[in-house]
Amino acid sequence: MCLLCLLCVGFSIGGVACGGAPPVDTTRPAKGGTLEFRSAFSPDPMRVSGSARGTSDASTLGETDTGPCAGWVSENPDYYFHLFDRFDYLRVEVASDSDTSLVIEGPDGRFCSDDRQQGDQNPKVDGFFREGDYAVRVGTKAEGQTAEFQLFVSQNE
Repeated sequence: MCLLCLLCVGFSIGGVACGGAPPVDTTRPAKGGTLEFRSAFSPDPMRVSGSARGTSDASTLGETDTGPCAGWVSENPDYYFHLFDRFDYLRVEVASDSDTSLVIEGPDGRFCSDDRQQGDQNPKVDGFFREGDYAVRVGTKAEGQTAEFQLFVSQNE
């Protein structure tokens, strides 16, 4: 782990990187709207539903500390998250009967997860999340494919 990361957040969990990323552009409408979180939110896990439809190749987003970006995502986010507080641990996980991926962009950069990394069909990104805005996209395996999903957000490991 880099010394800069240790200085920024004190530690890093789940490979979430330290560093300054440009602010998330929240002017594009998110399909599911904006979810707001404060520490000790309830219910935990928070569960929302959505429908992913991939039109943009996520692999062009590159490699991240949490793995390569994979699948096909929409141009607009499925959800925005606004975190009022920092979370030493937060888990964002997708549940779907389809092959899905997860892309999260926020104050610390971009993080991706593919269900193949998890050994099942539930991609997740977990670890330290600082306060701020996040764009969350759920991807599909093939271009134009649609996948119904549930998105879970939890403070519990």
